[in-house]
Amino acid sequence: MNFNLNSMCIRSIHEYNDLTRQVETVRTQMSYYNFTNDSESSNPFTLLKLTKISLYILFIILAIVGNSFLILVISLNNFMKKPTNYFILNLAFCDLAIVFSCMWVQIVQIMNKYWTLGKYFCKFNTFFQMVSVIASVLTLASISCDRYFGIAYPFKVILTKKRTFCILVSIWIFSILISIPSFIYRTYTERKWADFTETQCDDIGWPTTLVYNSDGCAIKKVQSIKRIYYTTVILLLFFIPILIMSITYSFLIYKLSKKEVIGESNSEEKRMDLERRKKFFQTIFALKNLYSSRDDCFVIKFSHVIFMLVWILATFFVCWSPLETMLLLMEYSSMFPAWWSSLEWISYFMAYSNTAINPLIYAGLSKNYRLGYKRIRSRLIKRNRSISNNLTIRSNNSFSCKFKKKNLSVAKIEFDKSQSLINSL
Repeated sequence: MNFNLNSMCIRSIHEYNDLTRQVETVRTQMSYYNFTNDSESSNPFTLLKLTKISLYILFIILAIVGNSFLILVISLNNFMKKPTNYFILNLAFCDLAIVFSCMWVQIVQIMNKYWTLGKYFCKFNTFFQMVSVIASVLTLASISCDRYFGIAYPFKVILTKKRTFCILVSIWIFSILISIPSFIYRTYTERKWADFTETQCDDIGWPTTLVYNSDGCAIKKVQSIKRIYYTTVILLLFFIPILIMSITYSFLIYKLSKKEVIGESNSEEKRMDLERRKKFFQTIFALKNLYSSRDDCFVIKFSHVIFMLVWILATFFVCWSPLETMLLLMEYSSMFPAWWSSLEWISYFMAYSNTAINPLIYAGLSKNYRLGYKRIRSRLIKRNRSISNNLTIRSNNSFSCKFKKKNLSVAKIEFDKSQSLINSL
């Protein structure tokens, strides 16, 4: 039971609020079931609903297992503790935040069209989703910057562990600050009838203004601040960053395909430095073909990483862009066709499914991830066999190289004996 602004002449927001309170008072004396068709709530387990619930349960399990393994692999393997992997670790935490704050809520909403989780979680649900999405986009942007500087300046350490940690903390602080308005204005409401209480969780808490016609009568209500806020956030913190990242990766892929290195690595000094390093290791190992040419070595090192990161960015955009586009359209229109609710469910499901897809990309495209998983598995089953027996780096100022016994013998070289040679590089 609602009133139509076009059927009466309301000249101020105060009149509008007074009329709203009068309608609420009248509603408490009427039966809910006489004014609504609530057949959906009377049959909460239709085949369609069971299918939707089953899909969500499947992806929740995949997301929890996949991202948990990803966190363990990166945390328990020292060779994976690098800036790019720290950012990927942060993406895993963002995915888990969405799983535990949003995905299971969709199951509850499928079973009951009204909000049943209380007023506190009403605020936190949307807040955590927005924080996680913004943090994910900013993390992806940080990864693209890291890869750009890694290729442009391969001889400089741009991102140290300390800098990476500061960037990650800044990402979460910024995401929380940007999302605070959604937390403040998200509102839990109770609409009381004589025999039923409707509970809703929506954005009616944003400041509302009325649009008047030439006669001074209100024709519709708008939330201008809410529209500006969501438009700015969606464009500036989703679509535009992804567009910039797409251009950046395209540029890097082009340079790698041409075997061109941008930045200071083209300088003659750096070429000579690399040649001295290559000659040093060739002398140590007595292997002429241990290292390939400069360009080939560079391309092999970075191309597979770029390929994996492009897949992560592409799937993130494909999964989240329908929902972000839909939310943007809803700020500028309130009239939608009957199939809009089905499109809304599909958009939310696609967005949340990204939490389960990301770990599959890492497992399929990252050799380091698979190696780290094998090492953890070997520890769990208490095998003494080492996974990688080609190169073992020791922390006692020495290192050894092991090769298969075909025509090469096991060579062990003490680092302190070659200290002067290393310092000359």
